[in-house]
Amino acid sequence: RRSGRSSSAIAVSSMRSAAELTATAWVESLSPWPEEFGLGRMRALLAELGQPQRAFRSIHVVGTNGKSTATRTVEELLRAEGLRVGAYLSPHVRGWSERIRIDGDEADFERAVVRVRPAAERVGATQFEVLTAAALLEFAEAGVDAAVVEAGLGGRHDATNVLDAPVVLLTNIGLDHTDVLGSTRGQIAQENPAVVRPGATVVLPDDEFAPVVSHARVIVGGAHEAAGAFLGREVRSVVEVTLPGRLDQRGEDELWDGAHNAEGAAWLAGRLPRRDYTI
Repeated sequence: RRSGRSSSAIAVSSMRSAAELTATAWVESLSPWPEEFGLGRMRALLAELGQPQRAFRSIHVVGTNGKSTATRTVEELLRAEGLRVGAYLSPHVRGWSERIRIDGDEADFERAVVRVRPAAERVGATQFEVLTAAALLEFAEAGVDAAVVEAGLGGRHDATNVLDAPVVLLTNIGLDHTDVLGSTRGQIAQENPAVVRPGATVVLPDDEFAPVVSHARVIVGGAHEAAGAFLGREVRSVVEVTLPGRLDQRGEDELWDGAHNAEGAAWLAGRLPRRDYTI
C-alpha cells in the first residue's frame, strides 16, 4: 500500500458502470450472439426508434463470401450515378467506424451508437442488432437516397432482415456457419433468399439456385446488375474499391487477406501468382 490507498478503494476506482462506458466500449461489451435467434428484439428496437428502415430504399447484400466488397462496389456505383448513399458492412478490420458509411465517408460511430443505446438497453439487443439499428437510423437521419446493407449471418434470422429491399444481391453460397444455417449448400440456399420480398429483384451469380427464389424476378450478375436493377437502367460506370484486409498489398512481398472458410481460401489461392509463400 505504498500509495496509501486501500485495496478496496483501488478496486472501486478502477470500475466503471455501464453508463460510464464510451459508446464503442459499450458495444464491445455486448454479446455478438443471441441466446435465441429471431427478429423480435430487432423489430422492437426499430419500433422504439421510429422505424428508420422505412425512410429509404435499399439493396440487401447476402451470401457467404465477398459481401463487403460487393456492398462497397454497389455503394460507389450508385454514388457515381449521383445518389446520396449509405452503406453498412461487417466485419471491420481497423475500427468499428468502418461499418457505417454515409456518402463515401465513415459515420460518427460514437454518435450513431449513443442515439440507439437507451432503446437497445430496454429491449436487450445484441451487439449486431445495436450496430444494425445504429446504421439504419444514421441513414434515415442523413436522408440517403439508397442504403446498401450487408447481412451478417445467413438471412432469415439476421438482424438486417427488416428491410423491404426492392433489390437483393446474392454473392455466392458456400459452407459457413453450418451449425446455424445448415450442413449443405442446399440448406443454406434456403436461408439467404429468405430476405427476398415478393416482387423484388434478386441478382444471383448464376442460375444454380434460381428455382429457390420463386417469388421474385431473378437476373444473373453482380454489383453492376444490382445497381442497375435498383435504378431501373443500365449502369456503365467503372469504380474501384479497396477494403482493409482484402487483397491488401503491404510492400512488395506482403499481401494481407482474410479468408474465413475453405471457399475463401481457395478463391485467393487461385488468384495468386505461383511461388512459395509463408502464410
